Amino acid sequence: MFARELRARHKELECLLKIIRYIEAQIRYKAMSVSDIIKNMSADGVSKDLRVMEKCKNAASGRQVADCIGKNSSSTSLKSEDIKTAQSFFNSLGKSDVEGEIENCRLHEKMLLARLDDASRQMSSKTKLYYTLGLFSGLMVSIIII
Repeated sequence: MFARELRARHKELECLLKIIRYIEAQIRYKAMSVSDIIKNMSADGVSKDLRVMEKCKNAASGRQVADCIGKNSSSTSLKSEDIKTAQSFFNSLGKSDVEGEIENCRLHEKMLLARLDDASRQMSSKTKLYYTLGLFSGLMVSIIII
């Protein structure tokens, strides 16, 4: 159960990172408004792996998405620090010019990369026990059969 939660957190952090990169690309190359980007996110399938974003489909602004993430934080595997980072990102959307928005995306992308690296390390170190336990139990069964 614990290993599954770690993998789910890792997957959701990757999805959150994908969302930030998507938003940055839409701002940079299409100069779309934040409300249009948020509407197009679910239609483009960017947020399909992040359960909490599926509940925020009707949000029209970054502030509404941040509030929705906070309200539905129990339906996700993300830690409270991860949720605060996501809320910080969505709260700051739409408050600057194009260059400021791109820098905001890059800043939060770096923060999420650090959190993703931490999640990867935790997943590899804590799930190693389960893999080792399975290997040894398989070896014991084969020795008993022989």
